Amino acid sequence: MLDEFAIKNFGLIEEAQISLQPGLVVVTGETGTGKTMLVGGLRLLLGQKARKEAIGPVGDTASVEGRFVVDGAETVARRTVGRSRSRAYLDGAMATADELQRAVGSIAEVVAQHDQLALRRPDFIRQLIDSNLDDDGKRAVDAYVAAFMHWRNLQTEAEELGGDRRVLERELELANHQASEIEAAAFEPGMDTELQTDALRLRNREELLERFEVVRAAVETARDAVGEAVDGLRRANE
Repeated sequence: MLDEFAIKNFGLIEEAQISLQPGLVVVTGETGTGKTMLVGGLRLLLGQKARKEAIGPVGDTASVEGRFVVDGAETVARRTVGRSRSRAYLDGAMATADELQRAVGSIAEVVAQHDQLALRRPDFIRQLIDSNLDDDGKRAVDAYVAAFMHWRNLQTEAEELGGDRRVLERELELANHQASEIEAAAFEPGMDTELQTDALRLRNREELLERFEVVRAAVETARDAVGEAVDGLRRANE
């Protein structure tokens, strides 16, 4: 049963809280006192679509909260509606509107004139059909559930492997290409030291070229000097 219900800034209601007792509880009042707003808040709490038009004039957020007690077990549900989005909570933890509907939708039901909400919920229709199945039908449902869970597990495994088949094929092709390049390089044990030395030399290439240019200029200068000295000695011997 619905043990306690609270509503805040919802429509014309600024804030209200109701503690219910076992048995029939009747809420009465004149037109415009907020009875319909209470029912609308309960609908919202049961997972119905949130509308920002329900937000009242005393803030930017409307909220409804209820405590349900079934066989001594308590379930606390809460729903808030803001200008941009709504939020749902179950026993203090964040939840989706669908989870809220599944958790408390089977506990409470709103019945209005020409409006039986449960008959418009797909999950209720499935439960209604499943509850009237014979043994063969129940076995078929069990087989379907097992197949569906197997499919979900396969999807999870595929995602853990890195994606769909085409993605895996591209990754395999890239890995084979890289393996071929490594094989063509003909690496041998101990080549890592030589490769590190070559890499260091390549990183210092500009500096080495500058030094080689200095050495080349010095050699050319020395060559010219030696040539002049040899010419001088030849002329001295003449």
